[in-house]
Amino acid sequence: MILSACHPSSKDDPEAMADEAIWDHQFQMEDLSFRGISVVSETTAWVSGNFGSVFLTTDGGIQWTQCTLEGYEDLDFRDIEALGPDTVLVMSAGSPGVILRTTNRGRHWQEVYYDAHPEIFMNSLSFFNSRHGLVVGDPMNGRIFLLETWDGGLTWTELSDQQRPVPEEGEYLFAASGNCLVTWGSSSAAFATGGRRARVWRTDDAGLHWQPIETPMKSGMATFGIYAIYRSDSGCFCVGGDYTDPENRSGTFCYASDGCSDWHISEDQPFGFRSCIKMMRVKKNKILVATGMNGTDISINQGLSWHCIDTLGFHTLDVDPSGRILFAAGSGGRISKLVFNK
Repeated sequence: MILSACHPSSKDDPEAMADEAIWDHQFQMEDLSFRGISVVSETTAWVSGNFGSVFLTTDGGIQWTQCTLEGYEDLDFRDIEALGPDTVLVMSAGSPGVILRTTNRGRHWQEVYYDAHPEIFMNSLSFFNSRHGLVVGDPMNGRIFLLETWDGGLTWTELSDQQRPVPEEGEYLFAASGNCLVTWGSSSAAFATGGRRARVWRTDDAGLHWQPIETPMKSGMATFGIYAIYRSDSGCFCVGGDYTDPENRSGTFCYASDGCSDWHISEDQPFGFRSCIKMMRVKKNKILVATGMNGTDISINQGLSWHCIDTLGFHTLDVDPSGRILFAAGSGGRISKLVFNK
């Protein structure tokens, strides 16, 4: 199904790629809302969402199979992380905080973490490698909630108070897409906040120390801030805004070319609130893709200018390791693949 672009563009302009973007709609289940996604390869991808829902495709999205997670039907799985073809972890948001793990492609699941504190709210998980990973959550007892694993998610340990940074009152994180935490290399990571302050907190020693870095993103109110952070070899990128005012383009994107430290805002912004951003490769082009409630946009110049490809929006995105395959998932239980008709 080809959906019309938001505005025409010249076929002589490289931004005409926006007119070539096509959503290949693959799956929809109206009662579900997907916010977690992990693309393993061109053929294999996972999504997760409310009502304890986890789905898997092994044929590039032609068919999606629902995994059975008995006893967890009331949970909202906001993030999912595949560590290989068979091993996958899924994380809930809200209380109770639960992490489940499978090593046989979802046929059986093991509960590897459980926390019934009413104030717990985990937002995102990310791995440095197949063994070492982090989970970040909203502040508990005045400090950012952080978990760590060194055995591929089989066991989890809460970081000490000395390793958990202290945010400002009213500064917290968003679980809109499972992408407010990013890891790279063997020990570098960053998570993004919103509310009173929209900051990026960075570590280069696997969470022993965290440095807060100011950004020019929208902040100051409970629904303002950074909803997702993404890093590539081209730089770091943040998207967000205010989900209660999804058409407002102000303060919805910023970038840093120096390793998530020195943040700048571009004059041209995405076309409203955006909850996720990724980069994909189309032939020789590196394309940023940002999505949110009211649409999806692309940029081929590192976010300096944006073109809306459609007013159909999603909650979350992910790409395969090659960067050539991008899946999107969102409300109405919709899963789609972005392709370029060139």
